[in-house]
Amino acid sequence: MKRIVKYSIVLIICIMAAFTFFRSYEIVPKYVENDLVQIDYWTFDEMYKKFMATNIANWNAQNTPTIELNTSVYSLDELDYKLWTSLQSGINAPDVVDLEHSKLSRYMEPKINYLVPLNSIIDPKKDMISDLSYSRYQRKGLYYAIDYYDNNAVIFYNKAAFEEISIDPGKIETFEQYIDAGKKLKAETGKYLLVIDYTDDLTYEILITKEDSGYLDIDGNIHLNCEKNIKVLEILHSLIHTDGIAIPAPTGDYFSYEFYSLINSGEVASIIAPYWYKGYIKEYMPEFYKELYTSSVPSIFNDSRSTAKVSGVATAITNQCEKPILLKNILRDTRLQKSLGTNIFYNLSGDPIVNESWNDLLYKAEDNKFSASEVQEIKLLSSIRLDYKNIEYPENYTHAIREINNNILFQVLKENTKSPKEALDEAQTLLFESNYTLENKIMEE
Repeated sequence: MKRIVKYSIVLIICIMAAFTFFRSYEIVPKYVENDLVQIDYWTFDEMYKKFMATNIANWNAQNTPTIELNTSVYSLDELDYKLWTSLQSGINAPDVVDLEHSKLSRYMEPKINYLVPLNSIIDPKKDMISDLSYSRYQRKGLYYAIDYYDNNAVIFYNKAAFEEISIDPGKIETFEQYIDAGKKLKAETGKYLLVIDYTDDLTYEILITKEDSGYLDIDGNIHLNCEKNIKVLEILHSLIHTDGIAIPAPTGDYFSYEFYSLINSGEVASIIAPYWYKGYIKEYMPEFYKELYTSSVPSIFNDSRSTAKVSGVATAITNQCEKPILLKNILRDTRLQKSLGTNIFYNLSGDPIVNESWNDLLYKAEDNKFSASEVQEIKLLSSIRLDYKNIEYPENYTHAIREINNNILFQVLKENTKSPKEALDEAQTLLFESNYTLENKIMEE
């Protein structure tokens, strides 16, 4: 009996010693209130930096661990270069990054996995969010980014410019009416109707997509020189080089100091862009913002859609992120919830991707929670957002848009060295032959 008691006391002492030891040296520490996780975030505009900081602060107030956000803001091209270099080298990439839609394509390669698939947070939410907010960032069933915006195309008018010629821009429905207004505007005031980008394709792709066309056919094959694409480019070419009522963007795109200064001067009366561009107008073109009137893009053909959903700004998690599950949870909680989706409209002047957010916005609009212009925009976007061409974005799309941005628009709109048909025919031949050669090479291998 004494021996049993002795052994029992020894066993208890051993158990207590082991418990004390392992409690002091836990292999996997648990998150506690004082845990701090540092997240490196790269973006290309101060407005996204502010938006992300606000979202992280709200997340920290209700969750653990506490997130410390280290944000770097670069120009879009510099960000793209640094990100590509760091991911290829395997070091110094951020945990999370914002990129414009056209820049993201080369990172979405399932064989390499530069980016972390987001299916675990997107799949359960698919019925609640706009399909193009994730499907345009898909490769082989994996979703690599989530968009900030619904990306509805609109036209932004300078009301004061149209008041000078006694035309209500809200009543312009067709491109013919739009051009007639532009001719009157130029003749009576000397102002231009439109500024058109040529190193980016916002204006051109919006117009062809709204007219139910695009760079690819229904089977995903490149068809740059289809009839509608040629016609739309001929219209843009004529606006600049025949009618003289439009001008090329000063540096080729909508995101330069020179462009902001031009629009702010009042010398141009309208911009065709996704609705989210209003955030840039508000931030960088305050004089234009004071006179802003938003409307649907005028139709060119009789079978025109109500809107087009092109471009986009999306957030992705890189493969160098040490806590991808935590980052996915943060993206889910700060971007895919009804109330937080509405914050896109409040804080970024953009159109939210969460479908239920639109019911909330409409309810608040009816309850006079917005200005008259905001109410008008909410009703406009709600009425057009469901009638659009659903675009697929295979690898062919990347080849097509690169040719459009690097060569075609520059040759036709800026240099005026080729006709629209000539430029599109040549590009079609070039891309068809290069794609055919690539497919044969893959088959041979």
